[in-house]
Amino acid sequence: MREHPSDVELAAIAIGTLSEGQYARIAGHVGACAHCRAFVRAMEYVGGVVLDGLPPTPLVGRSPIFEVVKRPDEDPGDREVLARRENVLTSLAR
Repeated sequence: MREHPSDVELAAIAIGTLSEGQYARIAGHVGACAHCRAFVRAMEYVGGVVLDGLPPTPLVGRSPIFEVVKRPDEDPGDREVLARRENVLTSLAR
């Protein structure tokens, strides 16, 4: 990469919204460029300050990923448990 990434691209690195390809291209530059690395760190800091200033928000609903996590009372070899996990993972992969 010959030019510096845009401020928008650097901010996207800080908040993790780039595709894998974009991330790989820009992260290589950030790793080698002290100026861009400082910008990304500043954006991460600002994001942390903003998040720290927000009131806690309870989770609404239940993420399907919780259906995949083993519950303490489950038998990991139970066919019903395994089928449920497989169904959830299949639906998440779509």
